[in-house]
Amino acid sequence: MARTHFQTGMLYIAAKRTPRWYGRYREYILSDGRMRPIYRNAPLGPVKDFTKPQAKRLLADKLGSINSWNCKPRQLITFREFADTWLKVAERDYRPSNWGTIKGHVANHLNPFFGEMQMGRIDQFAVKRFMASVCRKNHRPAAATTRRHIFTTLSTIWRAASDWDIVDTDKPVRIKMPRPHWEPRRILSTAEVKRILGSASEPYRSAYQLMSERGALAISEACGLNVGDIDKSRPVVHVRRSFTHGRLGAPKARARERSVTISIELHERLLAIAGSRKDTDPLFINGAGRRWDQLNVLRRHLYPLCDAIEIPRTGFHAFRHFAITSMGECGVPLKTAAAWAGHSDPALTARVYMHARLDDDHGYGEKLAKLLADSEPSIEPKSPVASIVKVGTA
Repeated sequence: MARTHFQTGMLYIAAKRTPRWYGRYREYILSDGRMRPIYRNAPLGPVKDFTKPQAKRLLADKLGSINSWNCKPRQLITFREFADTWLKVAERDYRPSNWGTIKGHVANHLNPFFGEMQMGRIDQFAVKRFMASVCRKNHRPAAATTRRHIFTTLSTIWRAASDWDIVDTDKPVRIKMPRPHWEPRRILSTAEVKRILGSASEPYRSAYQLMSERGALAISEACGLNVGDIDKSRPVVHVRRSFTHGRLGAPKARARERSVTISIELHERLLAIAGSRKDTDPLFINGAGRRWDQLNVLRRHLYPLCDAIEIPRTGFHAFRHFAITSMGECGVPLKTAAAWAGHSDPALTARVYMHARLDDDHGYGEKLAKLLADSEPSIEPKSPVASIVKVGTA
């Protein structure tokens, strides 16, 4: 006996000017916990190119997956509904910094475009149109890196839908994204860092120096410091937590939990900032007595400071790149620099954070030129003219 969901479909011809074969079939979906059929129409091809038996075979190929023994009914759900459900259950799998970016991608880009579309109706063409329409708030095209990050968020949501049997294919997210245009990262020079530290007031100066010294602390780690993390007996700072997007949590990775040795002068200034407060109080606080928010410090202090001393605006991560690059220039072994920076893989330290600063070479070019200038030939070169004269005389 035939299975209850087995079907051969129905053929019909539509369009007056260019008659085409169409196939009509039913597809079972789950809606509100109940299974019900919906009818689909699939274009098969022009009548002039296909006979009726050929059109039947084309329709049978399309119905192969539906007539399969392991075919499951799809859930009738829009992208917005599934994305909202996924955001509620997947938050624990991501760091707060990454989670804020993902929520922004969904709210600002994915939901406005795919929100009311059925998950089963999203195809590669829709994804291509979406990627071409991604813009910034000022309606200018988004950067290639931003588009890749948004596409990564879409791929993550789609894989979750596939794992939950909402969709049965990953074709919409198989498209290849173009490689982003590589732009060289601007690295702070030693003179620029000295100007920033010399112009900044406390406690900003100590925070910037903490990110530029041996420990190369990230801004989230500096904002997460408590008074008790400053060792009172020796110049050491213990990195135990991070503060990102208003949430206090563990550092980004296990290797980021570390003890950093700092200069004695910076240690004394940090102790002065801590004062007589409790060990559980935050080290860097704003005027309201709350822990620093990195975006507020960036907009209200670092950017105005860069404008005042007439250097290009830079972010906090530039201090970390400067510190690790300076470690390499000072001859610090790669594994030691990785441990100081909190990297478990030294290859990441060398590939991403160590840069060649051609405009701030610490006099290496002059030393090389002097080394070559001091070299003297050990053997006098033979004059070709003299050798010719000797041969002629003989």
